[in-house]
Amino acid sequence: MSSRPKRASQNKKLEVNEQIGRQRLAKKLTVIDRPKPKIYPVAQSSILSRVRTFMPAMQKAQVDLYKKMKAEVSYELLKILRYFNILKMINIRAKKV
Repeated sequence: MSSRPKRASQNKKLEVNEQIGRQRLAKKLTVIDRPKPKIYPVAQSSILSRVRTFMPAMQKAQVDLYKKMKAEVSYELLKILRYFNILKMINIRAKKV
């Protein structure tokens, strides 16, 4: 019987210690004790300028590819529709005969 009150008091101590630990951790995380970093503009690099000139060319190529794909799909679709129209004509002629 004496072990139960002892366990309860130990559990209470653990809870108090956990609360104190959480409070300390929260305090450490919210207090900034290091100096604020100095941020400067980035100097112009050759890579950055090359990327800036490359991106419009890439965008133009993408637009051209889209237009080409759209035209090819339209052409293929037209061929398929013509093929089905020919099949319909053949079926209509076969039914008449």
